[in-house]
Amino acid sequence: VLTVILVVISLIFFVISFVMHIISPKLRTKVHVKLFLNSSAAFILLYIIYIGAMFSQDNTSSCIVFSALLHYAFLVVLTAMLLESSLQFFKQVWKSPDYYPIIAVFITWTTPILVVLFCVAPAHYLYATERYCQPRGVPLYLGVIVPFIIITLLSWSMLIYTIIVLLKKKPKLILKVQLISPLITSLLFTFGWIFVLPQVNSSNQTANILEGLFWFTGGVLGFYVFLLYCIASSNVRAIWHQILCHSKPQRVHEDEVSLEMVVTKDIHEEEQEKEIATEKDEQINVVMTNKEIVTDKNMDEQEKEIAAEKDEEIDVIKIEKEIVTEDVDVDNVAHEESNI
Repeated sequence: VLTVILVVISLIFFVISFVMHIISPKLRTKVHVKLFLNSSAAFILLYIIYIGAMFSQDNTSSCIVFSALLHYAFLVVLTAMLLESSLQFFKQVWKSPDYYPIIAVFITWTTPILVVLFCVAPAHYLYATERYCQPRGVPLYLGVIVPFIIITLLSWSMLIYTIIVLLKKKPKLILKVQLISPLITSLLFTFGWIFVLPQVNSSNQTANILEGLFWFTGGVLGFYVFLLYCIASSNVRAIWHQILCHSKPQRVHEDEVSLEMVVTKDIHEEEQEKEIATEKDEQINVVMTNKEIVTDKNMDEQEKEIAAEKDEEIDVIKIEKEIVTEDVDVDNVAHEESNI
């Protein structure tokens, strides 16, 4: 019973996080937000099916169906987290492919179908047990555990590599780019579902212990995601602060005065941020000019090192510019939504 309650609470927080991001037009146009929405939709599906599977143990046919759907939803979540983790990796190593969110959504929701069909077709009877509606035997090891290990290690490797690259360039950028939240979510999901998968082949006492451990990680994962992506996000807080604080003015005169102050402040901050972005452009141009001067000469080893340092400096400035530009966009949409 406690497991069902925690899973339902987690599901509610996933839905809240999803709605808080998708309801803002400017937020949902960001690439990393689109990938977060994709992951959130996958988590919502997983937890709905997980609840259904817990109440389908008495009917063998229903248990097989929910077990296969649970297998599919689990792989969808793994794929979604992998593609979300790879975004910053592609930005640091290669240029992100065009239409990356569309490609990510297509891969997330289609590739797991092939794995599930490969496992269900020859051995559907292995998708129902006396205690749990989840795969066992070959489908469990080949279709769940092996992909789980491979995708998890790949996700962690890309995130850790990206963090190391940014640490070499500018450590402060680690807290600004979208790396920490996917890494923590992946860790919590991994350690949570590690306690779920062995329950099929465990004794009743061991299964109860594993289920209790699941309560503190995967059982309340939605709450952790809500804290990481909504409460801890300054952009999300700023937008919702504007919406909640200025949506219902009490008196017209006071509202006009306060609105004028907010507009004046927003314009001033926007001009400052645009000036910062312009300075970043000028710094990039200066660095590019210096680099061209260096490369025009017969470069020895020392000059090559200087050129490499210039490249790293350009990358850092570009990242800072993206962050400033994103802050400007978020401030604008927060102001627009508060006016509405």
